[in-house]
Amino acid sequence: MTKPGGYNLHQVDFRDHRNFDKPLEYLLISDQDFETTFDNAHSDCGNRWRVEEMTDRLVAAGFEMVDLVPTGMVRPEYLASLLPRLRTSGSRYQDWPEDKLQILGGRYTLRRPVR
Repeated sequence: MTKPGGYNLHQVDFRDHRNFDKPLEYLLISDQDFETTFDNAHSDCGNRWRVEEMTDRLVAAGFEMVDLVPTGMVRPEYLASLLPRLRTSGSRYQDWPEDKLQILGGRYTLRRPVR
């Protein structure tokens, strides 16, 4: 949809929409349990991809990453309470570095390369 040389702005919300006070709770569950949650909520819980995962998909779709501006960050006290539970959860996110979990929203500026 973006012509070669064109730019794209994309705002992404990385929060668990079921409870904005606890925006990373869905990182605690397995991929299978998340799929069930996602289906049962008709996708209203949000997508739990993190910034790096979204960036990888956008680049794989043929965009160049121009910029990412965080538009929301996790509260430090919440992250501190989540990390011990995440580290023992068995989730694919259990070993993610703390700094990779902090962004709750971001505005991507992307460019479709000219080939």
